[in-house]
Amino acid sequence: MSNSTTVRDCDPFSCPICYNVFPCPFLYNTLATASTNSAPASACHIPRPFYDRIYNDLVQTRVERNNFRALADARQVSQDHTVQRVAAQEVHIHSLERLVDVTRRSNGRLEDRVEEMYERACVMEARVEHRDERISELEARLRDMVVVVSKRDEEIAGLRWELEENEESDIDEDDKDEEEGDDADDEGSEEDDDEDDDENDEELFRTAREKILKRE
Repeated sequence: MSNSTTVRDCDPFSCPICYNVFPCPFLYNTLATASTNSAPASACHIPRPFYDRIYNDLVQTRVERNNFRALADARQVSQDHTVQRVAAQEVHIHSLERLVDVTRRSNGRLEDRVEEMYERACVMEARVEHRDERISELEARLRDMVVVVSKRDEEIAGLRWELEENEESDIDEDDKDEEEGDDADDEGSEEDDDEDDDENDEELFRTAREKILKRE
């Protein structure tokens, strides 16, 4: 190949044989047509075997470059998906953080409510204890009152028995007076006896009251 060959817009790669002279236009043509399956005609002084090997290497390089580009695109898509997933996870994390804050505030309110209910329970327990003590006192007083009432019932029963005996004795005396005296005398004596009976009854009730008051 002579030095008078016109140099067109060629590939930055140089011919492996004549790269010291100038960039080989054959390589430009080869790169430009490497996407096709037909090899261009040899326009270089490189022998055909070398030409075929360089051509095949360039085609393989183009294929590998396309594969790398496809892999890079796939990785970019995967990276974009990963970024989206990370963003979604961040949103989910923020929502969980808000939920945790809400739960903490709710737990705080529940703790305050529990403390309040515990305080109320303590107050109610103290009231119940006070009521129990009051009930015990009332029961003791009631037992004392029952004893007093029973004693009074016994005293009243005794007084009634005394009154009945007195009435029987008075009746016996009245019968004797009626048998011994006249009708007029009997009438006067009956009035006197009634007065005496009333006085005796009043005295008996008075003495009974005094006894009860003294015992109280």
